[in-house]
Amino acid sequence: MENRFTHFVESFLNFSIATSFIMSILIAILMQTQNDNECSKILIDWFTFLITFVSGLLYTVVLAIFSDEKTKIGSHIRFMFIYLIFICLLCFLIGKHNLLYILIPTAIAHYILEAVMNEVYVYHREFTDSFDGKTGKDLKTHLYHNNIPAIDFAAKLKSIQLFESVIAVLMLILIIALKNINNSLLPSFAFCALFFYFCIFCTFYLFGYYKNQSYYAFLGFDKIIEDKKKNFKAIMLIFFISVGFGFVASSNKALIKVEFHEPVFELRQEQHVEMKKPNFIQFDFESLPIPDTTKNHKDYSWLFSIIFQIIKWTVIGVLVILLIVFMFKPFFSDEWKKYWAENKLFDFIKKTVLKIKDFFHYLFKKNSDKKQCIKVDEKRFQKEIKDFIKKTARSKEKTTELDRLTKLFIKLIEYGASNGIEYKKNLAPAEYTALFNNCDADIAGSVFEKALYDKNLLTNDEEKLFRQCVKKTIATKIQETK
Repeated sequence: MENRFTHFVESFLNFSIATSFIMSILIAILMQTQNDNECSKILIDWFTFLITFVSGLLYTVVLAIFSDEKTKIGSHIRFMFIYLIFICLLCFLIGKHNLLYILIPTAIAHYILEAVMNEVYVYHREFTDSFDGKTGKDLKTHLYHNNIPAIDFAAKLKSIQLFESVIAVLMLILIIALKNINNSLLPSFAFCALFFYFCIFCTFYLFGYYKNQSYYAFLGFDKIIEDKKKNFKAIMLIFFISVGFGFVASSNKALIKVEFHEPVFELRQEQHVEMKKPNFIQFDFESLPIPDTTKNHKDYSWLFSIIFQIIKWTVIGVLVILLIVFMFKPFFSDEWKKYWAENKLFDFIKKTVLKIKDFFHYLFKKNSDKKQCIKVDEKRFQKEIKDFIKKTARSKEKTTELDRLTKLFIKLIEYGASNGIEYKKNLAPAEYTALFNNCDADIAGSVFEKALYDKNLLTNDEEKLFRQCVKKTIATKIQETK
């Protein structure tokens, strides 16, 4: 579940950064074309923003499929070519062909942005998959001998951090330029820019988390123990403090005034220097004799024209054939048939739905990690009991009895963990059940300790009493156990 939640967050941040950046550029162009009286063509309207948003979602899905199937760059080119043809047809059908001047370059830039930033998440999954299921000494030994995925991931992480820093600086330059030109920013542009920087902020936090994860993995820890919800709240707090400081410093009546000293252009404009027109020597070219070259000249232009046409159409035909082969050859390959035969597309859709469910489940459900903690307590308790049996060399009958009673006592651990009473290694069974403040729980703990330390088997009445007390304790309301 945690992996699906993380994958959804990665896709969401990747989509949000690229889409908000492209949207900001479109709004900036729209602001300038509206103010330009000479621009008679409508290059951007509501349809442009709709296509950009839908394109971002489509790119996210396609890149997720491509990363799962580990496709090469040719698949990206084919998809982009087909999608641009679709956009062109759609614009001509609805009569908005002028929008193509903006839609085509922004669609290509949008896809490149998402594809480049998605690479770091692909490398991260390869790194985590390389030690899946290993922990402790086995994990350290494995990463020591197989550290290539970690090295590749670290290098890719640095490059993507630099790339996202560059586009963040470009966004800042765009904001300053629009502010100086128009003296104000549209609310839509301000929202896109603010959302862009928020997603950049969250992405850099995620990158920091990944760095810590790789660091602890080399120490033998397969997971980082931390409260992600508290970290998310801290991110929100720091971000809004930064935004609030920005508004305070940049308002009309700023508490912190920041002044910029610009060069004085007015003095330069006043110092106008008149350039004298140079006197050129004039020649009378019309009086010069022109030699007649038409004599004894044969016209072979028709032959060169035919040869040129043959070469031109041959090249065009070869290029068209190569393009058709490049575009449609994969659809007849064994990999394509296998992809549909194994229903991988429907599996991807199911996984995507689960990722969305897990995302909202993780955000809004309280104590979402409680079940995982309970399982850890159960495994630890079972291991302690098995180690105790091995050390004390109990009989087969006693071992069978303890296995039977341990399964019942684990239900008490589950019940206690669900009510905030966690099992700790230094607690004896009776000491743990005493934390319940329940008489039935105290009896169950005492009987279980007797079965654990006494070599003799419990009587039927004692085992029956233990079962009844466990059942009554679990049936007790939460308020009574606090």
